[in-house]
Amino acid sequence: MAHNDTKEDDDMKEEKKIILQSSDGKEFSLSEAVANQFGIIRNMKGGCLDGPIKFPDDIDIRPEILSKAIDYCIMHVDAEDAVAASMTGIDECTLYYVMLAAHYLDIKHLVGLTCEIALNMMKGKSPDDIRKMFRINYDFEYPAEKEILQQNAWAFM
Repeated sequence: MAHNDTKEDDDMKEEKKIILQSSDGKEFSLSEAVANQFGIIRNMKGGCLDGPIKFPDDIDIRPEILSKAIDYCIMHVDAEDAVAASMTGIDECTLYYVMLAAHYLDIKHLVGLTCEIALNMMKGKSPDDIRKMFRINYDFEYPAEKEILQQNAWAFM
């Protein structure tokens, strides 16, 4: 019984926490295992983790987006099978921002998953439908479009 108590005491020791701060100042406390899923944090391990990790002003990672990335990493650490399920039913706008955050935070498996989800959203849709879905402005005039189609005819066969 004493052996189990010692193991429980070891488990209850304070695990090192890493604090991430969203663009509006909300702080998120992460275990080291979860934080290691973020490539950007893995690369900072050389003593730069004394206080909260703040993102540069030009990187706008809102709390709800950072929360999705963190939830994904927690699930990735806990259970590989549950990871993809965490992103089902995500809307295009949120997907876009999660993809950008994952890219900036260097979470390679989340970048791959979000790209796969985007690809599946586009399957079977026309270029016009895809532009509408992702709010992409189409500003080619007919002569320019015609020239591009002729130069790249192989892609449209």
